[in-house]
Amino acid sequence: MHLLAVRESSAGPEVLLSRRAGAVYAAGLWHAPSGHVDGAEEDVVAALVRETREETGLVVARTTCARP
Repeated sequence: MHLLAVRESSAGPEVLLSRRAGAVYAAGLWHAPSGHVDGAEEDVVAALVRETREETGLVVARTTCARP
């Protein structure tokens, strides 16, 4: 799953991207925070909140996650 984090600014909408560092898959490329659901006890929203914090340090409130 991937998170598209968008916020409004005076210059218009901004989207959160990060650049993969180190000797990992797709190193140096830009990407949206992403990851996997850890087991049957974790739902998709909890996984998005966790993965975003782990990958970017951004704390996302569960209540701000919108599902399509």
